[in-house]
Amino acid sequence: MEVTASMVKELRERTGAGMMDCKKVLVETSGDIDKAIELLREKGLAKAAKKAGRVASEGLVKLVFAADGKKAAAIEVNSETDFVAKNEEFIEFVAILADTALEASSDDMEAFMTLSYKGEGTVQDALNNKIAKIGENMNIRRFAKCETPGVAYVGYLHSNGRIGVVMGFETEASVDDINVMGRDVAMQV
Repeated sequence: MEVTASMVKELRERTGAGMMDCKKVLVETSGDIDKAIELLREKGLAKAAKKAGRVASEGLVKLVFAADGKKAAAIEVNSETDFVAKNEEFIEFVAILADTALEASSDDMEAFMTLSYKGEGTVQDALNNKIAKIGENMNIRRFAKCETPGVAYVGYLHSNGRIGVVMGFETEASVDDINVMGRDVAMQV
């Protein structure tokens, strides 16, 4: 079967993979898009494994809070370069991971990596897909969850998202009442 430009375009839109990668897997699978998607996923895992030894020391910290301030989560995701850390796709990825961390039942990293990631499989699958697509090693370095009864959480990000601080205040006041003071304290930490 001949691989057409529209087939390559469709596969690229569905997977986000590069044009040449899409064309190669479509040729290998004789134009079968479903098999091509699976092959791209397998190749993505291989690419992720090759890049795993490279140092990922740049990245982004994201803080998220429940609307009432009774829960908070912080996550740090690293990449090899600051260019990737400033990439919109990477920023969106970290934001989704932060929301996932906020709703996670524990702060265990192994359990976190097995959680569902918006229709792309697990968090680990999504991370491998991002590594394959962006072309750099990335890792979810750490995350923390805060949820103590009677505590309101506020936070502050330093250095364009490179350092994050979450502060918990045991109080009967609402998070709106302590937000300015809490942010100022977090800024000093």
